[in-house]
Amino acid sequence: EVKISKIASYTKDFQPACELPQETDTVALWRLDEGKGNIHKDLTTKHSATSKNIAWQESIRCAGFSPGGCIEPPPKP
Repeated sequence: EVKISKIASYTKDFQPACELPQETDTVALWRLDEGKGNIHKDLTTKHSATSKNIAWQESIRCAGFSPGGCIEPPPKP
């Protein structure tokens, strides 16, 4: 994922969620989870992006990745 915001989202160390939230100060947010093609949708609908020569791979940051989105793993007991 790539997120651009008008303000700093974090001011100290943090553990990011599986998916970054879209907030009022979000300028652009690309999930990069399309799984095929070369057009990447911006959730704010203002900044679509394209790439060249890409090879889609399963996410390694988020164990709950599924095509079209990320599923948060259940909380640890």
